[in-house]
Amino acid sequence: MDWQIELRAARFGSDQRFLWRYSHNQWFFFAQQIGFLVTSLIGIRVWIIDPLLGRLFREPA
Repeated sequence: MDWQIELRAARFGSDQRFLWRYSHNQWFFFAQQIGFLVTSLIGIRVWIIDPLLGRLFREPA
């Protein structure tokens, strides 16, 4: 029984079907992180930077 587990563990890293099946998951998470970064930067720009710049460069009344 133990030798079967070791055999599976040894084959785990080089199994092409495994790599093909789960490589898509890795790209999904990468795309998700890029999307989170972009929306965070847009939010920081809209909610923090633009109001500060508007206040700094407002013409005196």
